[in-house]
Amino acid sequence: MESRFNLGVCLFRLHRHGAAADAFREALRLRPDYPKGWYNLGVALFETGRHEEAAAAFREVVRRQPGHARARFNLGKVSLALGRGGQAVREFREAALQDPGHAASLYYLGILLLGEGNNEEASDAFRGAVRARAGYTRAHNGLGVALFRMSRVKEAEEEF
Repeated sequence: MESRFNLGVCLFRLHRHGAAADAFREALRLRPDYPKGWYNLGVALFETGRHEEAAAAFREVVRRQPGHARARFNLGKVSLALGRGGQAVREFREAALQDPGHAASLYYLGILLLGEGNNEEASDAFRGAVRARAGYTRAHNGLGVALFRMSRVKEAEEEF
């Protein structure tokens, strides 16, 4: 199992995502209770554009490890790729609750909330992302946009 998993990691790093997915599947055939294998399978499948299959793999991680914030984050990305914005918001929100320091979850949540016109909550998400990752310029920019939309122009200027 370990050699198949390690092969999958190597193939992934070589950008051979389809072959990596095959190696992770083989590892999981040998040890189906391995959440890291399910997670890596999901990432590899996402990279090949097989989003429904990736979602199934990430859901398996969450089923086995309910507090796995990165799997939730990736479920959010998959949901976005599938055009399921509401589901993506729920997944990013859950990932941020599970790991308040996961800056990317907070950033993506902020972007989606901005798109919904929920500027106040978006600004909170962007602030969380900035706290979690110093110098996160995209989060600062998102925060600036949210503040500007709330007519808090002076505060927005400081974020841009």
